[in-house]
Amino acid sequence: MIGKLKTLLNIKKPKQVQKTLDEKITDLFESLQVDALAVSFGDDILPFAQNIVNCIGKFRVAMKEKSGFIIPPVRVINDKDCQENEIQILVRGHVVFQDFALPTKDYVLETILNNLAKISTKNISDIFTNEMTEKYIDLVQKNNSWLIWNVMRIVPVTGIKLILVDILKAGKSIKDIVFVFEKICEYASENKDFMSTKDPSKIAECIKKDLV
Repeated sequence: MIGKLKTLLNIKKPKQVQKTLDEKITDLFESLQVDALAVSFGDDILPFAQNIVNCIGKFRVAMKEKSGFIIPPVRVINDKDCQENEIQILVRGHVVFQDFALPTKDYVLETILNNLAKISTKNISDIFTNEMTEKYIDLVQKNNSWLIWNVMRIVPVTGIKLILVDILKAGKSIKDIVFVFEKICEYASENKDFMSTKDPSKIAECIKKDLV
């Protein structure tokens, strides 16, 4: 009966749209992306997945308030390759922390957050990208476009990244990012030889002395 009605009403299933070659190539490139940070765990930890997601969100906010470092999104994965009570923290696909946790919420959250804080600082050079650096640049530009113009003609994006990473590694804050860029401009301009790029590590050393 249903078949006859479909025939009478000329009802047809929508045809699946085939992707173009360009779209397929785009998908291949997107598949190359690797998460800067990820937390994976076994089935015993799965009941606490939402708690883990919520705590990581609060952790990222706390890091921003403390140091001005915007930690990229952390992917949370129930990995079937993990043992049942296993927890892993990965940086760009590489396991940098592994533990076999007691399957209790408090233990799991404490284990992940404590180690995520250490790993974020220790591996900051791998986490802090040029793309993130450009976002800080855009933020400062909204406040002082002249400052960014002056800095960028002396120090490239890669150099600014090295300066910001060096400051954060030393436990200093870049939350007052406009002040940091003012100091980059100041120290990079001193006795500047325009035939070469000012050493970012030397600029960072000078700035760290000015930060509380």
